[in-house]
Amino acid sequence: MSLNESLERAIRHVSDGWLPPQADVLEKIQQRLDAGAYHSDRNALTEDLKEDFALYMYCLRELTEMLNEQHGVEHTSVELKLTPMQILRDADLESLRSILQRSRTQISPHSLDDMNEFQAMRFRENMLSAATAEVLSESAHLDPEMGFSCGLLRQLGLTLIAWNYPRVYSRAVETLTEATTLDANLKRVLGFTPTLLGLAFARRWNLSDDVLAAMGERRGLSAPAPRSTDAGATLAKICEVGEALARANNPEHYPSALHDWELAQEEIASRIGPSGIQVIYERASTRLAEYAKHAPELTSFADSTALKEHIVDSQYAVRMMEKNQHLRHLPEALRNEIKKLYGRFKPNKILKSNIETLMKEIIPLAGFDKGAVFMYDPERRHLAPAIKLGDVAKERLRPVAVSTTLAQFDLVTSAYSLKTPLREERNDGEGQRVTVIAAALGTITPVGVLYLETAPERADGASTNDALLVFKAVRQCLTDCLNVS
Repeated sequence: MSLNESLERAIRHVSDGWLPPQADVLEKIQQRLDAGAYHSDRNALTEDLKEDFALYMYCLRELTEMLNEQHGVEHTSVELKLTPMQILRDADLESLRSILQRSRTQISPHSLDDMNEFQAMRFRENMLSAATAEVLSESAHLDPEMGFSCGLLRQLGLTLIAWNYPRVYSRAVETLTEATTLDANLKRVLGFTPTLLGLAFARRWNLSDDVLAAMGERRGLSAPAPRSTDAGATLAKICEVGEALARANNPEHYPSALHDWELAQEEIASRIGPSGIQVIYERASTRLAEYAKHAPELTSFADSTALKEHIVDSQYAVRMMEKNQHLRHLPEALRNEIKKLYGRFKPNKILKSNIETLMKEIIPLAGFDKGAVFMYDPERRHLAPAIKLGDVAKERLRPVAVSTTLAQFDLVTSAYSLKTPLREERNDGEGQRVTVIAAALGTITPVGVLYLETAPERADGASTNDALLVFKAVRQCLTDCLNVS
């Protein structure tokens, strides 16, 4: 399928599955329309729409379609070239009423009640990017409303994909590396970039050349390039700063977060001073207030020092997690819990709380209800139980001498001297068949052994190979918790 075919198909799909509006914001706007509040104060309408990304874009879509019909303008015409603010401010009240008196379900088949983590973070990135562009536009002597609308429009393609291709979007975010971008990951699967999708709508809406330039319109795309304008180029750069700040505030998913933070901090400070980021956060929090009713964490912004520390910690955690290649074989729920644990890692620190979470919560979730961690004592040359999991047989918890003679008789001793896990099938004290797995902790210089038994009731339900794959993942995680190589 060609690029144009893929794009046209996507446009139809996401148009049918438009973004979900917020019921409270929609109801507030409907009541104010009925009360005539926007008759002489159209700015009040745009301020209300700024609280809801979906409604803002929905109004823009519907109003431009009305304008095109009224003027007989084809999608590729240059007769109408307006900015979003011009369209919203100049629309007659009857047109607005006909658009905004529709129900939430008439506007979108999606609901914020079903919003997942990635969709919520996308709204946060939208508003933080737009708020940055709005504030920085003032310092560049540009219309801040233009900055805000361009900041939002640049996010349109990504957000439509997040809601209409949710698995593709979440996978694209989860597989980001320092060598890839979100646009590239999505293009690999969908055949087009989010930027092209957003631009396709902007062209159909006959938005101005400045807007198209700000959105990244370039020569060589399917539509003619717009006239080059200083305003469009400046808006594009401002929007890029906002997007960098948004990525920096999500270091768990963006490997570029530290670079993004340094770029955004320098640009914002040079344009509006050292307190500029705080001003932007306050503006973004205002725009996100309604969304925070669904996801309170969206308005939580760390100060500069705390954010940089969080970015450093997160990037360390991401690097450690990427080394654990066994995670990809795990069920999604278990994988997500281990990822959360990695998110609490700190460089060169052994945190007791992380080890306890792994042993007491994650390993039982993984299907092992009994086990122990044996640590090597170099003075006594034996492996002694340091952490117990579940009701392990007492004879299993005795210290074990490390020697080549005993290795052939004891699973734990044998595992300590080998690079690969050892597995046995045995009967437990109640005559049930269970899988027992043990492996050394650390590959260069082993520091101990992880010994686990499958829960008897799960032994028949999962294959031995499944148990071994899960064991390898949690063993690597424990090794990382202990900060050993």
